[in-house]
Amino acid sequence: MISTARRESGPLWLPLAMSALLSLPYLVAVRSFFVSDDWVYLTYYGAIPPWQVWRYFSPRVIWFYRPLQALQFGWLYHAVGLQPLAYNLCLWVMHLGVCLLVYVLASHLTTRRAALLTTALFATAWTYVDVLQWSSNFSTLQWALVTLGLSIVFLRYLESRSPALLISVYALFLLNFCAKEMAVNAPLLLAALWWWKTSGAAEPAPRRARLQEGLCLLGPVFAVTLVYACLHHRLFHDIYQGAPRPEYSFAPPAQALRDLLFDFNHLLIPFYLDPVVLPQMPLLQGWVRYLVVHALFLPLVLAAIAWRWRDREIGLGLLWILASLLPTVCLTGFHASRFYYLPAIGAALIFTHLGRQCWRRVSAPAASLRPLRLALPVALAYLMLTNLALVALLCFHMRQEACWAESAFDVLREAEPRLPPGALIVMRHTPRTAFLNGIGVLEMVRLALRDPTALGGVDGQKLPDLWAQRLRQRHPLYALDFAEYPMKLRCVRDTRPPSQAGQG
Repeated sequence: MISTARRESGPLWLPLAMSALLSLPYLVAVRSFFVSDDWVYLTYYGAIPPWQVWRYFSPRVIWFYRPLQALQFGWLYHAVGLQPLAYNLCLWVMHLGVCLLVYVLASHLTTRRAALLTTALFATAWTYVDVLQWSSNFSTLQWALVTLGLSIVFLRYLESRSPALLISVYALFLLNFCAKEMAVNAPLLLAALWWWKTSGAAEPAPRRARLQEGLCLLGPVFAVTLVYACLHHRLFHDIYQGAPRPEYSFAPPAQALRDLLFDFNHLLIPFYLDPVVLPQMPLLQGWVRYLVVHALFLPLVLAAIAWRWRDREIGLGLLWILASLLPTVCLTGFHASRFYYLPAIGAALIFTHLGRQCWRRVSAPAASLRPLRLALPVALAYLMLTNLALVALLCFHMRQEACWAESAFDVLREAEPRLPPGALIVMRHTPRTAFLNGIGVLEMVRLALRDPTALGGVDGQKLPDLWAQRLRQRHPLYALDFAEYPMKLRCVRDTRPPSQAGQG
């Protein structure tokens, strides 16, 4: 029997306390310093006076149109400056808000107990770990909060048909475009929820009538999304003058399909990177990893099961994962933690449903598999503890790289009084995460030295012509080596461009 969705989610103190407890490992990195894109947003949006709110919504953007993120960065910068604790606590609190909304959404789709388990599985997922360690993910959390709020209000509208709720649905839908461009997948998520709700009615309407209703209800949403996608590059203009900048390109269709199938394995078999148990069994560890990377049939098997048994819960979980992965799965750089934040909800729904089905089969008094009852709690505990162990390890690693970035900032800030205006700073052996592809080095140098004319870059990186011009003018060149301990700023006599100096 399919569980009846409950309109009321019950008291929220229990899921809130549970989510806070399961999210404690993220506090390991709560004092982690800023990295990469953070410096760009702090520099540009921190310069906007907080009372000029309209400027955060300007179509002249840094890379992407995310005015809610710009607003949060700007107000935090004016409130606390460069104190990372406030930014990281904001990430953590916003994540708890997302967990609460996951619980409320799941309560509409299943029972309260199952909603609690879904929330717990989502809160312990390690696949999106970077979201809570990188301030630039304000946009990801804002997008998740608005999308989940939109989904909950949409389900409540389908239950009550209240015009006020329908207006709220369209208002949240439009607000979502102010959070992140990923809002283009919102119509697909709403369509999945509409299918789930209408197909499970006690007396479902004829298919043609349902389709007509769905078209009238979701047609405007799809139309607005299509217009937004077509006019995006005409409406918004990137004003970033620094180098380098994020580069996104689309993968060939065959590669995108393979990446999509891998994403399902990555979400549904998260223990393949178990750092504790599997390393004790190398042969089994190798087979599990091979299964995840190469045996890309798991979503197809689950889809066949959902179709064969008319299992709407598995179908909804698969549709949620698929819809929330688009369009990022079509990118060549598809495997980024932030892309798995909302898809992890679909995986949690599937885990919960499969666990409940297995428990029912082994718990029946006459069940032949009744001796296996203890296996399910053990498997659940193993999955959650593995996820928490991975979260803790990744947080420790991120904190270490952030400490290196903070040391570099402190060295530059200490050297500020003795450096001439327009100094050139070359960074060597930079950690991959702290300054991914060199992004954010220029802005970090300028904020540390309080000099808008200073230049910063990574050794070996292709730099703009302004560097060559400054070098010809005999501007002093300094090097900061992350491999040194303690880190020191050294004057470099060789005035060749950093890319050539690194090769020499």
